[in-house]
Amino acid sequence: MTIIFAEYKSKLKRYQNQVNRFWCPVCDTHTLTFAPTGAWNCWNDPERIHRLEILAAVIPNFGKTYHRDPVQSPPPDIMLPPIPLIPFTQLHLPITTSLQLSEVIGNQTIYRYSDCQQVVRWDYRTHKVIRPQHFNGKTWIYKAGNTPWIPFGLVRLAGYPDLLNIVLIIEGQKCVEIASSRCLPAVCLEAGDYSTQTIAAKLEAIRTRLERVFLVVLPDYNLAGLYRARNILEVAYKSGIPAIALDPLKIKSDLKMGDDIEQIPELDIEYFMKIIREKESYGLVKFKRRPVAAINPGSNGRNQAAR
Repeated sequence: MTIIFAEYKSKLKRYQNQVNRFWCPVCDTHTLTFAPTGAWNCWNDPERIHRLEILAAVIPNFGKTYHRDPVQSPPPDIMLPPIPLIPFTQLHLPITTSLQLSEVIGNQTIYRYSDCQQVVRWDYRTHKVIRPQHFNGKTWIYKAGNTPWIPFGLVRLAGYPDLLNIVLIIEGQKCVEIASSRCLPAVCLEAGDYSTQTIAAKLEAIRTRLERVFLVVLPDYNLAGLYRARNILEVAYKSGIPAIALDPLKIKSDLKMGDDIEQIPELDIEYFMKIIREKESYGLVKFKRRPVAAINPGSNGRNQAAR
């Protein structure tokens, strides 16, 4: 049976007033687009890993109707680069400042990357809108501009000499601010863009500022978050930057799909340093691909992996 996904667009949440751009029900970014031909793609998923999850989140009974042959071998686990064997004595927290990088005005939050770059976020009851701005010398313009953006939160950090500076990479400016309130040295990369080229540029910006770094990636607890962590580790490995991804469930075992550092209040600086000291016990070394038969549509037609 052929599925024409464009026929189900009415079940998707439209992004602003754009005709063929929607919020992805799996990764919660406004990157799901349709071409006039009906072809579709989530641009936050360049490898097209979670296309089946998107279908399961929107099409009723998809997980029951379309399934793998039960005799077919399960898909192989996704393997991550090995955990670097670096003694704890060679690691240190970077020097941090209490620089205020966010401002809340009603339902609007402004995240400042630099004196001439910021992101504005509006939180509504059913969705959020995020737009970049740059300062042209006279006023703020709703465009990213031509100057490269560094990871959010990086301006708070300075290199501790002679040792590897521990940097926590998490998803989203809001999570960076939560981590910073707990004295964690956190940054986030470019929102919605986890392409190899963008990741490489952001990691190089971190290394340029701090010189010697040890990256600690804490993904959101969903499939998209795990794939993003995998991509960051692979780029770091090829760039010669030691990095580890943490398994969220090893930090807190009762997390729900879509949870992030906000739902892990126990993760303060003391617990974080314990994790770094025992990193082999908390590291994520592999995770399972999700076969179609394992996809169960959640309430209101949304997949459980959706935020």
